[in-house]
Amino acid sequence: MGNEFSTFQPLYAEHGIPTFPVRVDGKDKIPAIRGWRKVGLRGSAELAKKFESCDAFGFQPGARSKITILDVDTTNERVLADAQIRHGGSPLKVRTAPGKFHVYYRHNGEPRKNSAMARTADRSAWAQRVCGGSAIAGGERAISGYRGVT
Repeated sequence: MGNEFSTFQPLYAEHGIPTFPVRVDGKDKIPAIRGWRKVGLRGSAELAKKFESCDAFGFQPGARSKITILDVDTTNERVLADAQIRHGGSPLKVRTAPGKFHVYYRHNGEPRKNSAMARTADRSAWAQRVCGGSAIAGGERAISGYRGVT
């Protein structure tokens, strides 16, 4: 690893998704630049040159990327299945670094606000649609460490 941003930025750009470099400090994931919400495709390409050794990157779910994420906050695959029954299936699912799940959908004009959508009966896990903020994107980690679950 060590250059995920510069490696995968062009692939995301091919799909019209502007990305930005992310600094990982322990469990914290912080955009490595100011103004990350304003980054477009051209700016993203320039950042990939400037941050070529950056090993993490993100994008902004919502209208700009045309992606909505269902964030399933548990490692329990039954909760993932239940969330997809409620929200619909998707061919693109990834296991995040802590072993939880993201399910990607085409953005359909949902409001920017994140909203809790479902919680397990014992209230230990939840799923929410994310249409704003930022998401750590899958690069090498999505392929190996994040393990696609489709």
